[in-house]
Amino acid sequence: MSNNGDIEKAISILKEAVTKGSINAINSLFAVLHSAERYQDAHDFLRDCLNSHHSSAALYFNIAIMYAGYDSRYPVKYNYNVVVSCLKRAISLPDDGMEEYRSTIQKKAQSFLNYFYADTESP
Repeated sequence: MSNNGDIEKAISILKEAVTKGSINAINSLFAVLHSAERYQDAHDFLRDCLNSHHSSAALYFNIAIMYAGYDSRYPVKYNYNVVVSCLKRAISLPDDGMEEYRSTIQKKAQSFLNYFYADTESP
């Protein structure tokens, strides 16, 4: 729907899917909001998912990317502790079959964590 220009309908359907427990919809909704350049909405959505105790590698990975400070369009300040803790959380989630791309995201999170440690020269 978002590819056909109906972003609001896509957002509505994806929010409903997240409410019903779809972990895959978290990453999809984040992607739609990011692509629509609704950065505050994307941040707030991920924060709300985190506060609702969703277990998604994509959720933790995307929050880590935001707080790493590489994309200044997001309304957050760099926070080393948030980045590291979110990446570690993404990596540690069990392969429970609930998230379609969890293993791929976990590999990206591990690579980013390694890069981030090297880039910040912190343990």
